Amino acid sequence: MELVYSWLKEYVQMDLSLVELGNALTMLGMEVEDVRLVGLPKPGQSDAGITFHGLEWDPEKMVVARVDEVMPHPNADRLVLCRLFDCADRRPQPV
Repeated sequence: MELVYSWLKEYVQMDLSLVELGNALTMLGMEVEDVRLVGLPKPGQSDAGITFHGLEWDPEKMVVARVDEVMPHPNADRLVLCRLFDCADRRPQPV
């Protein structure tokens, strides 16, 4: 069974970390073998032997963009080029 932590927090009021939640579920008889993290830092080791794996990224480096145009690639049949709009102001700023 897979459980999404953010969805669980919408329905259950709790102040448990991922490690504490994993340990609590294991103690209740629902063994947690591993936790997949997406964009979150890996927490410290747990007492129940839960393995944490996944991708960690810095939210300050994330960019959200809109795809404005999709064009065929000039040198490849199976590739496309996308024109993106990311709201970044690329004009030189006055000093």
